Amino acid sequence: MNYLRNAASSVLIILLISNVALAQISFNKGIKAGLNVSTLRIDDTGNADIQTKNGIVAGGFLELDLLGPLNFQAEALFTQKGAKSEENTVEGLTVTTFSVNYLEIPVFAKFSTPVAPPLVTANFYGGPAFAFKISEDISAERDGAEIPVEGDLATSAEFKSSDVGAVAGANLSFSALGLASLIIDLRY
Repeated sequence: MNYLRNAASSVLIILLISNVALAQISFNKGIKAGLNVSTLRIDDTGNADIQTKNGIVAGGFLELDLLGPLNFQAEALFTQKGAKSEENTVEGLTVTTFSVNYLEIPVFAKFSTPVAPPLVTANFYGGPAFAFKISEDISAERDGAEIPVEGDLATSAEFKSSDVGAVAGANLSFSALGLASLIIDLRY
């Protein structure tokens, strides 16, 4: 009987502690939009000059605020990546554009520190990012006129259907007294 009373008391204490702990955990959610500047590693480009390509990134995030400055965040983002290749030939300047659209899911740990409480917070974060290819496109133009992509270039640009990378970054969060936040974010 004493054993049963101790077990019941232990379960009750665990439930009370977990309810208090869950009451301290909060969730933040929101939408994101921005600019993505990317380049690709392209094998066998000959004399071509590989340049960055600008694209959009948009989606949403869910943040789990734990006790203290440590948080966890997951995002679901549509992101445009790619590169541009320029090559001067006898026929003229050829510009080839490689475009790949991904559904990207970064998951990271985030450390928050107040800068000007409660209005401004600095955050530092890092973790893995999982990307799944939605679509790809290779286009080329010579002296402003579109040309067909053929030969080695058409077959050498095979994009993987999924990718895993790492995310590291920092941001400043500007709060409007609990109504909304504007976040300026820079990540690699």
